[in-house]
Amino acid sequence: MKSLSKENLIEHYRVLQQAYKGLAKDHAVGNSTPAALSPEDLEKKVAAQSSAVHKGTKKQMKWQPSCKMGRTKWSYTGICPNKEVFLSLFNRKDEKKACKRKKISISDFETAIGSITASVGYLNITGTDVTLGWNQEEGSFILSGTYGI
Repeated sequence: MKSLSKENLIEHYRVLQQAYKGLAKDHAVGNSTPAALSPEDLEKKVAAQSSAVHKGTKKQMKWQPSCKMGRTKWSYTGICPNKEVFLSLFNRKDEKKACKRKKISISDFETAIGSITASVGYLNITGTDVTLGWNQEEGSFILSGTYGI
């Protein structure tokens, strides 16, 4: 560095600055072209995300009087910055048009996450579907539905 002239040092600084900006763009959340995951890594990340959703949803399922009617509401917000993991987890196809909310059937939800029964033992997810919302820019998703007897 001591042997560089002032002009060369400034040029070197500019090159490093541009390289840093390029790295920041490549690692941004919700990037449309992230590095592809190997099938093993994808499977591990999907399993970890599925487990987190299962535990988080089960934790919310507590007895309330509205459980008798099967209309107690639950909602889970998760972080999934990799679009490939999200699409694989919920068995979705990459859609050109972004959708904010989509209903998925209970059977599809249980295939992705597993059957959820609360610690009380007789509380299950009820209704015909679960609402799934995906915010690609933030890398987050929201699941909501009802549970009860």
